[in-house]
Amino acid sequence: MKRRILFAKNFFLVGLLLLTSLQVIAQKARVMITTENNSKLLSETILKTTKGSPASNYVRINTDRQYQTVDGFGFALTGGTCYNLMRMSVGERVALLKKIFSERQGYGASYVRISIGCSDFSLSRYTLCDVKGIENFALQSEEIAYVIPILKEVQAINPKLKIIAAPWTAPKWMKVSQKNGDVPYENYVGGHLNKTCYSDYADYFVRFLKAMKDNGITIHAVTPQNEPGNGNNEGGAMLMDVEEEIAFVKVLATAFHNAGLSTKIYLFDHNFDNEQYAEQVAKSLRSSSFLGDDLVEGAAFHNYGGDPTAMATFYNNTGLKSIYTESSIGSWNDGRNLNGKLCGEFNWSGLRALQNQSSAFIAWNLLLDYDGHPTTLSNSTVYGNIEIDPSSYALSTVRYNRDYYIICHLSSVIRPGAVRCDYIENGVPRDDWDFNYVALRNSDGTTAFVISNKTSVEKHINLASNSEYVNVDIPAKSVVSVLLGDTEQNAVTFGGMEMIPSDNRNSFSINTYLEKGKTYTAVGDDAFSSPDFYEDPDFFIKLGNGCFKFTALSGYYNIKFVPATKSFRIYASHENGNPLSLNADGTGALWAIGSDGLHKPYYSIISNQSWWTDTDHATCMAPVGNKRYQLTLTAGRQLNVNHVDFKFFGQAGWGVELNPTGEYRISSMSDVFLIGHQAVNGHSDGNVYVADGVTLQEGRTFRFIVDMSVPSQPVMSVDDISTGIKHPEVSADGLSHEWFTLSGIKIERPHKAGVYLCNGKKIMIL
Repeated sequence: MKRRILFAKNFFLVGLLLLTSLQVIAQKARVMITTENNSKLLSETILKTTKGSPASNYVRINTDRQYQTVDGFGFALTGGTCYNLMRMSVGERVALLKKIFSERQGYGASYVRISIGCSDFSLSRYTLCDVKGIENFALQSEEIAYVIPILKEVQAINPKLKIIAAPWTAPKWMKVSQKNGDVPYENYVGGHLNKTCYSDYADYFVRFLKAMKDNGITIHAVTPQNEPGNGNNEGGAMLMDVEEEIAFVKVLATAFHNAGLSTKIYLFDHNFDNEQYAEQVAKSLRSSSFLGDDLVEGAAFHNYGGDPTAMATFYNNTGLKSIYTESSIGSWNDGRNLNGKLCGEFNWSGLRALQNQSSAFIAWNLLLDYDGHPTTLSNSTVYGNIEIDPSSYALSTVRYNRDYYIICHLSSVIRPGAVRCDYIENGVPRDDWDFNYVALRNSDGTTAFVISNKTSVEKHINLASNSEYVNVDIPAKSVVSVLLGDTEQNAVTFGGMEMIPSDNRNSFSINTYLEKGKTYTAVGDDAFSSPDFYEDPDFFIKLGNGCFKFTALSGYYNIKFVPATKSFRIYASHENGNPLSLNADGTGALWAIGSDGLHKPYYSIISNQSWWTDTDHATCMAPVGNKRYQLTLTAGRQLNVNHVDFKFFGQAGWGVELNPTGEYRISSMSDVFLIGHQAVNGHSDGNVYVADGVTLQEGRTFRFIVDMSVPSQPVMSVDDISTGIKHPEVSADGLSHEWFTLSGIKIERPHKAGVYLCNGKKIMIL
């Protein structure tokens, strides 16, 4: 797939050339920018690079010195997150998940964290074996109804997905009040794992992994215990000190080995400031031999104490991997605010984590509602990285918070398998706090740069890889991600031309010249081949397999692809992308704008909102020849059956209009859809309305034709193409035909199929 993503004006020029064994191939650079003042939010572009080497002021990747391999970036799919996602409509949920997890259509997040049993963001406290006896193990409703369906959807979107799972607590019947005691501890919060239950608890993990596998979910890794030093999390907690974790991991790894499981084990899963815990456990395990010892892969860290240098310390002292499995936002760190926060947090969780050997970063809850729910915490101040209105669960109500932008900036350019590399700089000094950057080489040969500019000064630097470079402007107080290389391989394209992402990748668009009768192929999204894709029948015939035949007049057009609605929106344009307007001779473009009942791909009723001056909701009519313009609407879909109220305009917004009293005196040849004339019928001048006594049947499709061959006397005719009754057109002089039945009775126009006399000729209406 190919993708060339262009910035809006004032965005920055970037590019690259990769060397192959055969030839030098000109490449491109993709840039994504988010600023603390919100003027740019994941704004993207792709431009060509400059061949050669920059003389100064550059950062060049140095692949001769390499560090850790990156596994991925992502979010926690807690029970609460999955519950909220399942409350969304299927189409909107899939659109949101694609934007987050798809490499082709989104930001490519590829690592998620789930709980084994409940977490503090579940619908209730529970484990997977609350009834004593490991034979009573079973996945519960939270897994079955919410977590597993979401994991399946995400896996389908991104087959590279890795999943790490952690328990918040063991079943109560496995717990004791003291580490070496035998007094039962009947509580989800606190206590220790009973030593006599180590084998049962290891079996608990094995049964969980197999049950998930039976449901199509492969778990990449587990940790023995979430936050083993925190016994007070009211959502579920259990203490497990160094000695306990050493002993239990040996039993756990052996159980995995005996069950034929390859699931990795990460130690610790708690804060940076207690790195010694992870190091002591790792060194003890590495000094002994036990079945499954090769499954112990590293340690997991949280950021609620200490700093990311702990991950490098652990790696340097043990040789095992470090991953960063939890960072959350809330009222305590102003997590909804980018201003004064974004650069520092991106530098801390993104750049400094990478610079300190982190192979992954997983932010906490992907999606909570506006109130931070669902949660079992009595007074939670945690925000979701994405938030949604629980009164509707509509995609339009979604709000994106700080860590969402951080993860997207990382995952969009750093792909699973990327290797962090050294760099060579000239005139671009890096520091750990104010201006920081990291360079990585992806396995496909592309190069990723991620940059944080916390200063108040815009930076101008050259980024180089191999034999090409690109000059990038780094805005003050911004984070920037740059991908150098074959950035076209995963593009959303139309007719081989790349579509530009916009609106946080909620849409893609292109302005290009289209030829009447030519077939164009759209690729890069499964929606293009979907049978319910809305191609806009005024402009295209859908041929299947992403192929569309253009039927309007040849010319420049702007095509917007909206994944959430599986649709094209099209308007006639100038070469520079600006919308066309109506010319005095009747050529150009004609637009229809309504109050709330006319819109493609479907109408939407919004209380107390007028769309008359909203140019985004102006619907361009297709120019079909001879100064005629076409608009096809289906009642109940693009046309509100209960409220028809729109008008034809000469531009995409309020201004020159077609009405019975103005410069363009429009009339109607339809007996169903009439033109308002305040002095004659009491309806606003030029407004299209439904004749009294006529009820629009849902599903009927009407084709409106406005004939501008006599510009001062435009005429609207309407065909009911769902019934086959074709309404007559006007003659070249703008005058209507005279109609008679075969028995000689004069009629205004045909109302049903049959044979009629029109201006002395027999006409068959089908």
